[in-house]
Amino acid sequence: MSNVTFRFQVPKHEISLDTFVASAEATKATIRAISQEFFDDSTLLELYVLSPEAGCLRQILRVGINTAKGIGFSYAIIWAALQALETDIAKEVTKELTGKYPKEIAAQTVRAWSNALEAAKVQEISDEELEVVCQELSERVSRLTSEILSAPREKIEQLSLSNEARYNLADAQAKLFNACIHEESLESIEIETSNTPPIPRNQFPQRAISPKRREDDEIQDWEVILGEIIITSPNLEESDQKSRKWKGKLPSGKIINFIISDENFWAQVDSGSFRFGKGDKINAQISISEKYFNKKRVIKVIKVLSFNEENLGEPLDKNALLTILGRINILKKEPNLLDLLEDD
Repeated sequence: MSNVTFRFQVPKHEISLDTFVASAEATKATIRAISQEFFDDSTLLELYVLSPEAGCLRQILRVGINTAKGIGFSYAIIWAALQALETDIAKEVTKELTGKYPKEIAAQTVRAWSNALEAAKVQEISDEELEVVCQELSERVSRLTSEILSAPREKIEQLSLSNEARYNLADAQAKLFNACIHEESLESIEIETSNTPPIPRNQFPQRAISPKRREDDEIQDWEVILGEIIITSPNLEESDQKSRKWKGKLPSGKIINFIISDENFWAQVDSGSFRFGKGDKINAQISISEKYFNKKRVIKVIKVLSFNEENLGEPLDKNALLTILGRINILKKEPNLLDLLEDD
């Protein structure tokens, strides 16, 4: 089912309009955040209100595909969206929230949509097949939405998503549960389309806390390049980087301060795999914030490609970078790092 269904436990079969509307707005905001994070297309998905069942106080919402331009136009977009849900990051987020990988969520339709995707590659797909694919995408997103809105806050904050996505998802949840707190007769709320049991009133406050943006969220754009840094003063405590950054210099001799966010690199540091000494150098995938206000640029090593002569991996692809940083500009021709930092 591509529904997101709320059951409000109240003594009477009534609830305030504000709370009813808040559940729809929170659902819409969550879907928008998912769409922007994975599909880079906030207009692909739409939310519809369904008539509730007789005798129940339910808010039933349906996730659907926006086919306003005609169903035939969108098969390539939907194919790309489904492929996005099969990337490693999206699969891990889905597994973390639902306990299943994307293809396992609606296994009965996997064969049908897979066939439709193959047909799409050769520009042959019927409206019936496309409808199956639309339904599959809607089901996946509705399931993610249900799990996010009902999840404990710490679970949302630990998801492998960009800071912006985590903020937007937590903010949508907070607004929903703030409305629930003000509904004094509401004993519990259940999002029936999730695996979470009914959430009692004493658990509303934890989910109603308004999230705070992290420092990096102020940064709207990053330049991502490959470059070499000679380490002059390492900081071997990952959690201490905010107060004391790594110090190094570029081949040009310019001194820079930076942080390293590569978990694989830190795992090897913690295991004692590296011995640090004079003249150590790293080749890395580096993100540099665009100049904003009067603040210095932030320099962040996203991926350490080599330490001295030891190869440690390949650069991250665009999808991974977008997840980590949000908005990026991958520089095709590597500039001199000094050119980007000359105004600091």
